[in-house]
Amino acid sequence: MTSKRWFFIGSLALLSACRTTPELRFNDQELITGLATPVLLAPGPNELVLEDFVTDVSRIDSIQIQPSAPFTRNENRLMISGPLPTALGNVLLWSAGQAYAIPLQRASKLPVTLRYPATAGTVKAKGEFNSWNQEATVLTKTENEFTIDLQLNPGTYQYLFVADGKEKRDPANRDSVDNGMGGWNSVLRLPRPDPAKLPLIRTEKADDGTVSLTLSNPASEVNVYWKNIRLPASHVTVTDDRIEFEIPAQARESKRSFIRVWAANEEGISNDVLIPLHEGEVVVTNGQLTRHDKEAQVLYFMMVDRFVNGRPENDEPVKDKTINPKANYFGGDLAGITKKIKDGYFEKLGINTLWLSPITQNPKGAYGKYPTPPTTFSGYHGYWPISLKQIDYRYGTRQELEELLNEAHAKNINVILDYVAHHVHQEHPLVRQHPEWFTSLYLPDGSLNTERWEDQRLTTWFDVFLPTLDLRKPEVVGPMTDTALYWLTSYELDGFRHDASKHIDLLFWRELTKKIKRDVKRPVYQIGETYGSRELVSSYVNTGMLDGQFDFNVYDDAVNTFARDEVPFTRLANSVKERLSWFGDHHL
Repeated sequence: MTSKRWFFIGSLALLSACRTTPELRFNDQELITGLATPVLLAPGPNELVLEDFVTDVSRIDSIQIQPSAPFTRNENRLMISGPLPTALGNVLLWSAGQAYAIPLQRASKLPVTLRYPATAGTVKAKGEFNSWNQEATVLTKTENEFTIDLQLNPGTYQYLFVADGKEKRDPANRDSVDNGMGGWNSVLRLPRPDPAKLPLIRTEKADDGTVSLTLSNPASEVNVYWKNIRLPASHVTVTDDRIEFEIPAQARESKRSFIRVWAANEEGISNDVLIPLHEGEVVVTNGQLTRHDKEAQVLYFMMVDRFVNGRPENDEPVKDKTINPKANYFGGDLAGITKKIKDGYFEKLGINTLWLSPITQNPKGAYGKYPTPPTTFSGYHGYWPISLKQIDYRYGTRQELEELLNEAHAKNINVILDYVAHHVHQEHPLVRQHPEWFTSLYLPDGSLNTERWEDQRLTTWFDVFLPTLDLRKPEVVGPMTDTALYWLTSYELDGFRHDASKHIDLLFWRELTKKIKRDVKRPVYQIGETYGSRELVSSYVNTGMLDGQFDFNVYDDAVNTFARDEVPFTRLANSVKERLSWFGDHHL
């Protein structure tokens, strides 16, 4: 690719004086696929996996940290010693004479000491800071008390002590909140930066290629990026209440590119600003958006079996009297979804992304038990795969899936598939062919390893008939990521909703995303399902893993706020603030 020119004009004052800044040239070879997600740098060693950002790390000629911070490189991994001396920084990856930036942000973790009286034999703590996993936070006994030191981000955390196996509120903390289940939790509140003092950024205008942003307070640091290239400070004009820069002329050669901006001062880091460009012009109307703009997706989820029955001849409920009819197949299928697409049903709702429940082959029998009303279950939901590639004949055929995708795309609608990577059904051939690929149903103490959501997060079985794949093993991850990739290379699907993502090791997500970037030459959206702390949720989201995750913390707070008069709206408001502080203003 030949080098291209960028033209910048520093400010409106310079414009009026007919002065121009020196011309910049960038050799943009798109070393980083997608936008590099910011990395939080905490005190101590911080690991950064280069393949999260660059699929072929051999293309990296050298690495630089700005501002300077000690680091070591071991092939695919950087170990950076934190904290940053400034609020904002960059990892600069140099390739063919061009620097590509991974934004760094100084983590704002605060020291916290939890204390409990020495009136028990053992004391543990569980709460929103450890995904309610008491085994992760065991207090140490001293002469007069139990203590543990933690490092936590600013925010609000519900928690409990577990003293000799019994849940207890913090006797030294009177601040408590209704947990929504008939009990109470203690609340730890760590002050966030004061919004009245932060340099919050607002877009003001884009005029003749010059972007003007306003600052609510003066900023001591400002970083502006086009794609993954940081604009030099000499080409960004910053005053006490304004940021101005010119859109690079090179942006006109990209159908869609983005500008991102962060600012910081002594109080903390601003909101993030994301400016979409179409051929170098700022996107200002909905009509300029397409289904490939991930930030503009509006999702509609349907459980295929429960949506529309478009072809009754493929109906086949399980013939087992122990299944309550409501837990059996209803007959919904791919043909029914296609019918509603053609009818314009989703267009009228303003939907541009359909999320299909799993469509792989599920068993024909009855499994599981539920006490009231007593019933077993069919696999109508699709989450018990006995094949990872075959479409369940009760949902349709390959041709019907292709028709569905063609009709959706013709109406500017994405289709993402719910994919089950964590487990298979016991009837899946892999269980017999490769028993070593699965975790053990029993723990060393002889207890069942089922529904151990936190303390056995990566090995637990969802039920005794659903063996868990051990996706900590590279020899399992390889073929399993190939199977997931099959759905994107064999069909024009637009992404995945990943089931039970928190129960799958990061190795799987890194390998799958690397293969997608390598083999799929169209936008692919991946969103995961994780119940847990926001720190755990965010650990799966970056350039080299998932695009986004559902934040069930907001969901739980919304349910309690809207359903119960005694729960104040401040609870939901605080939850939304927590979400934004963890995931940013433009999280997917």
